[in-house]
Amino acid sequence: MKKKICALLVLTLALCWSLAAFAAVRMPENRGALTDDANVLGTLTAKDVMAYASRVEEETGVKLHVALVNFLDGMEVKTYARQLFQRWELGGDDLLLLGAAGEDSFAAVMGSNVEKKLGASNAENLLYTSSSFATLFQSQQYDAAFASFFKALNDLLERQYNQLFAEVPAAQVSKGREALKTTLEVAGSVLAIGSSALGIALAIKELKG
Repeated sequence: MKKKICALLVLTLALCWSLAAFAAVRMPENRGALTDDANVLGTLTAKDVMAYASRVEEETGVKLHVALVNFLDGMEVKTYARQLFQRWELGGDDLLLLGAAGEDSFAAVMGSNVEKKLGASNAENLLYTSSSFATLFQSQQYDAAFASFFKALNDLLERQYNQLFAEVPAAQVSKGREALKTTLEVAGSVLAIGSSALGIALAIKELKG
């Protein structure tokens, strides 16, 4: 009888410890298309991310969310991303890209409708194979990482949505960005970019409209 009581006590304590550990995990509040609690994106890149997310939702119905934190409080990154997806009450049309700057880790979670539209395997492909996001993020080149990710996402959307993207006329590229050009190597190509790294993704291919 005493053994049973001891076993029950140990189980209860273990459960309480697990619940306490879960409760201690900090998760950011949803601030819309971009939640940068790690404060690692440049001002212009942040604006581009929000503008880009708005255009993608308008044209495709896919709702983009970028969440950047410093640490995951001991939780595995994919588990954290899935729980954040639920915490924010995201749904079938949502795509969440999570990055933990202090741990050089990241993950993407697609809602059920987005998986059908883009293919479930592309959540990983966009991070590792079809873009240089993983390498750039892990080397703390955050603006460039998102430039690479969204360029790859543009290409994927173009294939899946039958030419929804088109080349941006030169006249639409601001003088400010032309004056601040630098060079970035993304996916083996040398690209001229403007005042923010994400600008190249928007300058190469932008949603029609």
